[in-house]
Amino acid sequence: MGVLVAMLVLLGLSPSTMAQSDAVLQAQRALSERGYNPGPTDGLMGPRTKRALRDFQLDMGLDATGVLDEATSKDGAYGRLANGRSAPAADTDGTE
Repeated sequence: MGVLVAMLVLLGLSPSTMAQSDAVLQAQRALSERGYNPGPTDGLMGPRTKRALRDFQLDMGLDATGVLDEATSKDGAYGRLANGRSAPAADTDGTE
């Protein structure tokens, strides 16, 4: 097991990088399923993924950072997205 970790580190893939890639991959899938366009589902935080994430964050009433942060994590708004819930409905009749 230690040899595998050493090889991954030599390739620039630390366990934290791999975890980030997995989180980004999951976010890309969820964003795509909800109609956002994160670009290729490749686990990389590219410009289209950042844009889709910012759009999602805006729709959820979050700071539009384009970063997969705690507020957008599984415990936050991203959890709503990952569980198939859409963005909050717009107030159309002027009441709350």
